[in-house]
Amino acid sequence: MMDKEYLQDYIEEHIPIVKEMDFSIVEINGNEVMVEGPYEKHINHRNSIFGGSISSLLILAGWTKMKLMMEKIDNNTSIVIQESNVKYLRPVLGDFVAITKISEEVDMLKIEKIYKKFGKVRVNIEVFLKEKGKEEILAEFVGSFVALKNE
Repeated sequence: MMDKEYLQDYIEEHIPIVKEMDFSIVEINGNEVMVEGPYEKHINHRNSIFGGSISSLLILAGWTKMKLMMEKIDNNTSIVIQESNVKYLRPVLGDFVAITKISEEVDMLKIEKIYKKFGKVRVNIEVFLKEKGKEEILAEFVGSFVALKNE
């Protein structure tokens, strides 16, 4: 399994904006991936986190979870986001962290079967955003990520 340092390096190499945004993977644990961002780099005119930064972090966390899931099936797949929805529930006023959750019970054998038969598979991933060290959910995200077989 990929460790967080390898994955961080991979992401920064293949998605260079991640390094500029100072997003970092802080934990990979079973079904959870945690990715965080610093308050100082993402504040808006209201001294809260800019919505685009929140959206970017949520997508990155979901993409990272999909990457980890697909590594068990094909570690050379292309992953893209097909659809997403973000609900901004409350202003984010500090360092922020995105935590992944699979939308429904994921059957990895079914995902593998679909991927091998069609060369692609779609998985819905939920991600929640909180301020670092706090429990209140400040944003919710649901995204459909698609893994495509590289030829």
